[in-house]
Amino acid sequence: MQVAPTMMDEQKINQARRIAYLLSGFEERTLTAWEEEELDEWAIESDENLLLFAKLAGEKDINAYPVSQNGYGLLKTQLALANYDREQRRQMKRIWLFASLSFILCFALAVWIYVGFRGQH
Repeated sequence: MQVAPTMMDEQKINQARRIAYLLSGFEERTLTAWEEEELDEWAIESDENLLLFAKLAGEKDINAYPVSQNGYGLLKTQLALANYDREQRRQMKRIWLFASLSFILCFALAVWIYVGFRGQH
């Protein structure tokens, strides 16, 4: 027994179709200025959308996408990707800094304990 799709399901399906159409137009370089803007707005709507778009389109393709006649292109998406990448690098630096400091602290503690026990004998 099949259940009829609800209005919400139909909306999601239509949105997915529209995004697929926009992504196809992006690949073929056939988007109008309005469509570029629509795709750009969708891409920056969430990190998930941004990463999906970057994965499907390729960051090089996004940055090489020609600016449209209205000068718009995919500027917001390019900026959002740059900010996301910058934030990811910052986060990785923090993780490596924490790991390095933890290692140094553990090593110094081990040396201190070793020297302390060695001095007792």
